[in-house]
Parts: sequence; C-alpha cells; structure tokens
Amino acid sequence: MGQLIAMPDDPCDTVLRLLPWHATATLDPSDEQVVERHLAGCAMCRAELVRERALAVAVRSAAPAAAGGWDAVRALLDRAEPRPRRRARARPRPRLDSGGQHAWRWIAGAQFAALLVLGTLVAWPPQRDEGYRALGDPAAVRAGNALVMFRPETSEAALRGLLAEADARLVDGPTAAGAYVIALPGDGAALARLRARRAVTLAEPIDRGGPAR
Repeated sequence: MGQLIAMPDDPCDTVLRLLPWHATATLDPSDEQVVERHLAGCAMCRAELVRERALAVAVRSAAPAAAGGWDAVRALLDRAEPRPRRRARARPRPRLDSGGQHAWRWIAGAQFAALLVLGTLVAWPPQRDEGYRALGDPAAVRAGNALVMFRPETSEAALRGLLAEADARLVDGPTAAGAYVIALPGDGAALARLRARRAVTLAEPIDRGGPAR
C-alpha cells in the first residue's frame, strides 16, 4: 500500500525540498508557482537557490568526462551484440526482443555514467558555508551516503514518495546524469528497499561511511 506523506507546516521547509528541481527547471507547474512566490519574499531560501545552481554548474563542468565514459560503454555494448551465424546446427537459444536488448543497453550505460559522476562527487564535494544550516534540517547537516537514479518517467511526486518511504533525505541533485545524492539510515535496510522498487534503476552506497551493501 502507498504511504501518505505529511507535508511540513513550515513553508521554507517545503520550498527547500523543491529547490533541487527548481534549479534544474524540472518542477511541476503548480510546485513551480509555490516556489517562485516564496522566493520573492525569503532571502535565506534565495541564498540556498544560489548554492543549488552553483552545484549544477559544477556538475555540468564534469559532464565531458562522463560523456566520454558513456561513449566507451556504448561502443563495448555494440560490439557485444549477438550476430547471426551462417550455419546454425544447434537449437537456437531464446533471445530477448530488440526492445528488451536496447532497454538493457540504455540502463547499463546510464548506470555506468552515474558511477562516473559518483566518483566526481566523492573526489570533489560541493563547498558549503560551515555557518549555514538549511531550514529543512534543524539538526546538524549530514553528508550524503548513497547515490540513487530513477526511471525517466518517474514523476517528481513519486520520487519524493519513494525517498520518504525509505526514510531518505535528499542532499544534492539531480546531477547532469540524473542521479541524486541522498542520506540514508546506516543499517542497509533502507538501501535494500530502494533497490527493490521498480522505479529505481540504481541505488549504491557512497564509500565515505555509507550504508552497508
């Protein structure tokens, strides 16, 4: 059964949860209006938006390396595709249809590109002002410990629902490759729940103190 998500009473908390999508122009129109109205009167949320956009620029600057990695993976997958034999004496093995083969290739390539972006994030974490704390997190800010990707057709509302179901907190994202850095409980159960969801194409821990595999 689906889980009802209680929206916070603090308007700043709501807007801070939507800022990553607002910064990349991927919000639903209704949510976009809510964010725009709030930003017009809230200096602290505008400051956080500047940080989100700076992160997006930093990720885009690393995109050429990720794109090169994807080109290499695509070439390997193309060479690995089965080719028809001139003489087939044995009973042919069952094969996926062309749609299934192409879907597998795209998913594998997207995961490889996400891992390249993960390496960039670990080696070059975004710079944050140590004196600033996001309004959506009254406790000390926790570092992200997992990387997750969703199917392209996953809506923003469904994505937030999956994160809430896993007790996950969004730290950064989406990146140029469509990946999100999240904070999860450290026992590994939450990560396993995310992996079991059909809408999730990648859910991997970040080595720096992430949840158990």
